[in-house]
Amino acid sequence: MVSPVQIRLLRAQTGILADVAAKKTLRTFQPGQILCSEHETPSGILVVLKGWIEQALQLPDGRRQIVGLAIQGDMCNLGSVASRPADCTLTALTEVAVGEIGTSELQETLLHRQEFATPFWAGHLRILAIQRRWIAMLGQRNALERISHLFCELFVRQQMAGLCDDTTCPFPLTQTQISEACGLTQVHTNRTLQELRKRGLVDLNQKQLRIPHFDELAALAVFEGSYLRSEYPPPRSPSHGLAAGHTSP
Repeated sequence: MVSPVQIRLLRAQTGILADVAAKKTLRTFQPGQILCSEHETPSGILVVLKGWIEQALQLPDGRRQIVGLAIQGDMCNLGSVASRPADCTLTALTEVAVGEIGTSELQETLLHRQEFATPFWAGHLRILAIQRRWIAMLGQRNALERISHLFCELFVRQQMAGLCDDTTCPFPLTQTQISEACGLTQVHTNRTLQELRKRGLVDLNQKQLRIPHFDELAALAVFEGSYLRSEYPPPRSPSHGLAAGHTSP
């Protein structure tokens, strides 16, 4: 699972990002509402203050792939740092509140505020690590492992954000959305969920996910959660940095 130290570090990181974002443009969305469409040039990054956001791509024939999920404390539209168009569509899965930091202000803040820049880049690296695990999940895991891994990851991410108890966390995804995230048909997804329930490993009810035996589910998923950590060192004091006449290591 996750150590108390890792939880404190992540909450410190997301707290800094959320504090900055909450003082900027605050936007709210209802379930199903699009925050940003693919190819649209966003006006800044979004920091999720409340709710869940789906990041998805849709093929011309209507097939969809969920390529990411953002929860409280996560960042979206990171391409806006370089003024790049969005490479996927962001849609609210629940009631969502986000803080938006404009592109020019973000660039200025990253240059001059290390207390923001350090957790920002740590969070960016965490997003990349999650993406790599999703690629491996889709390329190498079977259906049971894929869905189990998704459940384990989302449980731990919410645990680190302080959003769940010992066995239960919010889970607004529908069966269709689970299938779109895991690259499975809805029929295959349904059968896999039934198998997980039969084994007593998960219970989905009223948009809540209960995992009574996390270690067993993690073993089935081949889940190892160290990639979700985002430790970062505190800013160096002037006596240890360039300001004191030292060169960087």
